[in-house]
Amino acid sequence: MVAELADEDYRLDVLSRSGDERAAVRAVFDWSYRRLAAEHARVFRLLGLHPGHEFGVHVAAATAGLDLPEARRVLELLAEAHLVERAAMRGRYRFHDLLRAYAAGRAEREDTPADREDARQRLLKWYACHAKTAYEVLYRAHRDWYPSLSLTVQAHPEISITGRQGAWGWFDLERENLVAAVRVADRYGHTPLVFLLAVTTAMVLNRRGRWDDLFDVHRRALAAARRSGDRITETEVLLNLAESYDSANQWQNAHDTYRAARELARGCGDEWREAVALNGLGVMYAQVGQYATAREHLVEALPLVPGAQHGRMEAVIESNLGVVCVGQGAYRQALHHVRRSLALRRQAQDREGEAHVLHIMALAHQGIGDRPKAIELCEQALAIKEHDRSPRDTAAILVTIGDLLRDTVTARAVQCWREALRIYDDFGDRRAPDVRQRLQGVEVSSDTPSST
Repeated sequence: MVAELADEDYRLDVLSRSGDERAAVRAVFDWSYRRLAAEHARVFRLLGLHPGHEFGVHVAAATAGLDLPEARRVLELLAEAHLVERAAMRGRYRFHDLLRAYAAGRAEREDTPADREDARQRLLKWYACHAKTAYEVLYRAHRDWYPSLSLTVQAHPEISITGRQGAWGWFDLERENLVAAVRVADRYGHTPLVFLLAVTTAMVLNRRGRWDDLFDVHRRALAAARRSGDRITETEVLLNLAESYDSANQWQNAHDTYRAARELARGCGDEWREAVALNGLGVMYAQVGQYATAREHLVEALPLVPGAQHGRMEAVIESNLGVVCVGQGAYRQALHHVRRSLALRRQAQDREGEAHVLHIMALAHQGIGDRPKAIELCEQALAIKEHDRSPRDTAAILVTIGDLLRDTVTARAVQCWREALRIYDDFGDRRAPDVRQRLQGVEVSSDTPSST
């Protein structure tokens, strides 16, 4: 029974097995459905094509081909008929799983394949259009980097997405629907939409540590790229997949995928993307303390990237060279790299990268012995708005502040480490044990009785 209930298409049949028709689930739904006006029934059916559990009135209007006022009116009528439910947020609705399956089944029987496909395309394009807008608000330097972002998609009715906070808010609100949209686009062969939805959705999934969904999205995009023979997009997907493996602590998978991406980029004569792969390998070797090997990869990458991502990629490599120099104890050389990186980050309007570079600069000053300057730089990094900093960069900055304050302001040091540990634990980050050890060391010291 459990296995049968897991099959959404079959679930209603399982629950409708009964000699008493009055108790059959499908019969109850039929009774409510047949009371609807023809247009309201059409909207109900097409909304069954929506892949996520919750949806907004704008995407409902797009799916059904309605203007916004009419969509609001119909949704309220459907809610009053208990065929959809009002969600906690105003202007959003949800289907019970069984009702969504019932609506989709009705669409399958009563709407033509062309009508269903038109509604599906309107739905997917609505999500793709807004995901592209939100992504370009957040990552201006990437606006002409990914081939998929060149796809022109329009949606009606549109919503306004302005400012970085608004863009992150929209992505967080629609994250599950975007993942579901990637799967639908892949299932129905909408390859350009798979690419656009995947590259924009993967970014938010990586930042939020949603690994299962992230790898599913990447693998679908990779399969679509290989089916289509689009080698540049395949290279991009491999690069993003490698970065995700690294973020999820899958070192060997990340290493092998970066190497595959590099070979593919070289075969395409794409120096910029070859440099991205080399940079990724350099970062990975730096993470395990193999600084000489890391430096070789980064130095090889640097001449390949002038102009890439409006200067941002050069800034990334310069900052990673700064990390390597800090690891090797070459603190003044590190400052040379990170100052160059900071200027390029600001030129590319890369606020997230700016916070990252300020932290590396703080580590270099800490190494030199200039603790006040290191603290000042960390505070500058934290002063950048939270939605402009990646959570794990925030954690790394907090760890450094804790290290700098341990001997003078122990209470704040502990507070910083605890907050950093919470973030690292949320992501399953490899650095969590080191922070936990710092906290345990402080607790042991505070519990040790003083000698007399």
